[in-house]
Amino acid sequence: MYLAETTKVIETKLQNELHPTHLEVIDETHLHHGHRHPDQGGNYRILVVSSHFQGLRSLDRSRMIFKILNEEKTSGRIHSIGMKLLAPNED
Repeated sequence: MYLAETTKVIETKLQNELHPTHLEVIDETHLHHGHRHPDQGGNYRILVVSSHFQGLRSLDRSRMIFKILNEEKTSGRIHSIGMKLLAPNED
Protein backbone atom coordinates (compact mmCIF):
# COMPACT_ATOMS: atom_id res chain seq x y z
CA MET A 1 0.00 0.00 0.00
CA TYR A 2 1.36 3.39 -0.90
CA LEU A 3 2.02 5.91 1.87
CA ALA A 4 -0.69 8.29 0.59
CA GLU A 5 -3.20 5.45 0.84
CA THR A 6 -2.04 4.67 4.37
CA THR A 7 -2.54 8.32 5.34
CA LYS A 8 -6.11 8.14 4.03
CA VAL A 9 -6.75 4.86 5.88
CA ILE A 10 -5.48 6.40 9.14
CA GLU A 11 -7.71 9.45 8.65
CA THR A 12 -10.76 7.33 7.84
CA LYS A 13 -10.32 4.94 10.77
CA LEU A 14 -9.76 7.73 13.29
CA GLN A 15 -12.71 9.70 11.92
CA ASN A 16 -15.04 6.68 12.05
CA GLU A 17 -13.99 5.52 15.52
CA LEU A 18 -13.46 8.80 17.38
CA HIS A 19 -15.66 11.36 15.56
CA PRO A 20 -13.06 14.05 16.28
CA THR A 21 -13.78 17.76 16.29
CA HIS A 22 -10.28 18.20 14.84
CA LEU A 23 -8.06 15.71 13.04
CA GLU A 24 -4.68 16.11 11.38
CA VAL A 25 -2.65 13.27 9.91
CA ILE A 26 0.74 14.33 8.62
CA ASP A 27 3.01 12.00 6.67
CA GLU A 28 6.55 12.74 7.85
CA THR A 29 8.20 9.84 6.05
CA HIS A 30 10.21 12.19 3.84
CA LEU A 31 11.93 13.53 6.97
CA HIS A 32 13.38 10.08 7.61
CA HIS A 33 14.81 9.49 4.13
CA GLY A 34 18.31 8.07 4.33
CA HIS A 35 18.08 6.55 7.79
CA ARG A 36 15.22 4.11 7.34
CA HIS A 37 14.91 1.00 5.23
CA PRO A 38 12.73 1.59 2.12
CA ASP A 39 10.49 -1.38 3.02
CA GLN A 40 9.62 0.04 6.43
CA GLY A 41 6.27 1.69 6.83
CA GLY A 42 5.66 5.40 6.98
CA ASN A 43 6.28 7.85 9.77
CA TYR A 44 3.24 9.85 10.82
CA ARG A 45 2.24 12.58 13.24
CA ILE A 46 -1.38 12.90 14.31
CA LEU A 47 -3.39 15.46 16.21
CA VAL A 48 -6.79 14.28 17.37
CA VAL A 49 -9.30 16.24 19.44
CA SER A 50 -12.15 13.99 20.52
CA SER A 51 -14.64 13.73 23.35
CA HIS A 52 -13.70 10.03 23.52
CA PHE A 53 -10.53 11.12 25.32
CA GLN A 54 -12.40 12.94 28.10
CA GLY A 55 -11.23 11.68 31.49
CA LEU A 56 -8.61 9.32 30.04
CA ARG A 57 -4.92 9.33 30.89
CA SER A 58 -2.41 9.88 28.09
CA LEU A 59 -1.44 6.21 28.09
CA ASP A 60 -5.06 5.11 27.68
CA ARG A 61 -5.54 7.56 24.81
CA SER A 62 -2.47 6.17 23.06
CA ARG A 63 -3.67 2.61 23.59
CA MET A 64 -6.97 3.56 21.99
CA ILE A 65 -5.15 4.85 18.90
CA PHE A 66 -2.94 1.76 18.67
CA LYS A 67 -6.02 -0.46 18.91
CA ILE A 68 -7.73 1.46 16.09
CA LEU A 69 -4.60 1.36 13.91
CA ASN A 70 -3.48 -2.15 14.89
CA GLU A 71 -3.75 -3.58 11.37
CA GLU A 72 -1.60 -0.81 9.87
CA LYS A 73 1.01 -1.12 12.62
CA THR A 74 1.26 -4.92 12.60
CA SER A 75 1.32 -5.10 8.78
CA GLY A 76 4.27 -2.70 8.68
CA ARG A 77 2.48 0.17 6.95
CA ILE A 78 3.19 2.35 9.99
CA HIS A 79 6.78 2.48 11.21
CA SER A 80 6.24 5.22 13.79
CA ILE A 81 3.48 7.54 14.88
CA GLY A 82 3.74 10.66 17.00
CA MET A 83 0.52 11.60 18.75
CA LYS A 84 -1.08 14.62 20.34
CA LEU A 85 -4.43 13.45 21.72
CA LEU A 86 -6.74 15.96 23.36
CA ALA A 87 -10.24 16.18 24.76
CA PRO A 88 -12.19 19.21 23.42
CA ASN A 89 -11.56 21.34 26.52
CA GLU A 90 -7.78 20.84 26.43
CA ASP A 91 -5.03 22.74 24.58
